[in-house]
Order: sequence, then C-alpha cells, then structure tokens
Amino acid sequence: MEEFGEKMAEFGKKIEEKVKKSVDKAMKNLERDFPHVQPPRPPRPPRAPDVWSSDSESFRTDESERAKVRAPIDKIKLLKELLDEGIISQEDYDEKKKKILEEI
Repeated sequence: MEEFGEKMAEFGKKIEEKVKKSVDKAMKNLERDFPHVQPPRPPRPPRAPDVWSSDSESFRTDESERAKVRAPIDKIKLLKELLDEGIISQEDYDEKKKKILEEI
C-alpha cells in the first residue's frame, strides 16, 4: 500500500510540473500576443467626502458666527491685560466690558 502512495505522490509531482510548464508557456504567449494588455491595478481606496466644498456655505456661516462671539471675548481679554498692566483703571475696564457685553 505504501508503494501505491509513493507512486501517486510522484505522479502528482509530475502532473504539477507539467501544469506549471503549460501555464508558464501560455502566459508567455499571452504577453507576446497582447503586449498592450496590462494586469489589472488594485482598487483605489474610496475618497474621503469633500466637506469643504459641499458644505462651504454653512461652514462660512458657522465661522462668521464664531467670529462674532470670539471678537467680544478677545476685546475683553485685551482690556483685562490693559487693566493688569495699569494702563487703564478698574472703572474704565468695567465700563468698556459692560458696553461690549451689551453689544452681544
């Protein structure tokens, strides 16, 4: 029985070699006969959504709203720095801060 198994293994190897040679020959013929055909490229990864252009108007609106809120905060911070450095008085600071907050 072992002898049969060994013969089958040898036969399998011979068949495998013949198939490999046949495939290699066929591939060379294909490359020769169709040089303009290229192997397929791997698929490209999907593109990320273009959030800047699709929602650009709403983005600009959101940004302008943030700027409106941000500007008074920056002004108050600047006033606080001026107060801390002794450039303006506490009364001036309180008065200007009140005006800025009323504008919001």
